[in-house]
Amino acid sequence: MFTRSTIFVGLLVIVLAVGVGAVVFAHHGVPTVTSDAVRGMIQTELPVGAPPSAIEAFFKRHHIDFTWDEYTGRYVAIIRDVERFHSITIDVFVSDGRRFARAEVRDSYTMP
Repeated sequence: MFTRSTIFVGLLVIVLAVGVGAVVFAHHGVPTVTSDAVRGMIQTELPVGAPPSAIEAFFKRHHIDFTWDEYTGRYVAIIRDVERFHSITIDVFVSDGRRFARAEVRDSYTMP
């Protein structure tokens, strides 16, 4: 006969296995965003000369983590966990007054 603790441990193992399976499956599906799509969004939403407020609003609207790098004079942003070990990095270069000049969007891959 099974004891309560044996049943509890068995259920816990099942719940953990299902949870881990869901996370692994989520990271092996089709990417929800691509670097080409991000480039398109930037071209559509950030015209040359856009002020810093528009650049920062773009990142916030799309839930993209970003910072202003005062040493290089550009915005640096990242979209994490596009796929397992895959992120997208964005460098936004600006002119005088921190107005949008151009952006570089790259796929970034890491090892486990």
